[in-house]
Amino acid sequence: MDFRQSQAVNPDVSISIPVLSSNGQRTTGMLKVLELRDQAESALGDLYDIKDFHTAIIGHGAMPLYILEEVVEKYITNMSNISAAN
Repeated sequence: MDFRQSQAVNPDVSISIPVLSSNGQRTTGMLKVLELRDQAESALGDLYDIKDFHTAIIGHGAMPLYILEEVVEKYITNMSNISAAN
């Protein structure tokens, strides 16, 4: 028995709830990143580069999903503008 279990009123419930919440948050984030990746790939076509996409989203660190959407929108706009300038 670890420390958290020994200190919990109901060890089975106390340990499982944070794990379920954490896994759900990771899954939601992963699905959002996949959705945004598809959106960027569709919008940019041949300009899309997975490394640039990852740099764009990872370079900002942890953020709420609504801000991640804004970051990807700016990434798409910037890449489109670069292509139009060439």
